[in-house]
Amino acid sequence: GVKCPFNGERFAGVRFRAKGPSTLMLKVSMPETVAKKDGGACTKACYDLHSKVLFLADGWQDVEVRWDRLQQGGWGTEVRFDPKHIIGLGFAADPKQQPIEAWVDDLEFIPTATPAAPTASSQPG
Repeated sequence: GVKCPFNGERFAGVRFRAKGPSTLMLKVSMPETVAKKDGGACTKACYDLHSKVLFLADGWQDVEVRWDRLQQGGWGTEVRFDPKHIIGLGFAADPKQQPIEAWVDDLEFIPTATPAAPTASSQPG
């Protein structure tokens, strides 16, 4: 049961296409937020995952969620988000809103912007 974290540090977040109508949550888990019995390292007040609420419309829309926009709910063990330690990424819906209809497609990681190479005019000499 040991989970090997994904190092997402080279990425700024995720993007995808989605449609509803519904409200979903994108949830990202790290070992520090998941109980030991499920492959994490958390020992109390677990599963307060870093997440972002998504309000979907009837038609397809492009959605982008950056790591710096994720937040915990505030009821569990507080952990600083570290993209080097991702062990899960998923979608959830509030049970009170069910049944729902939601579609997600074309999920990809957003590359972190790389600094521009120096130009001839900016090099010393």
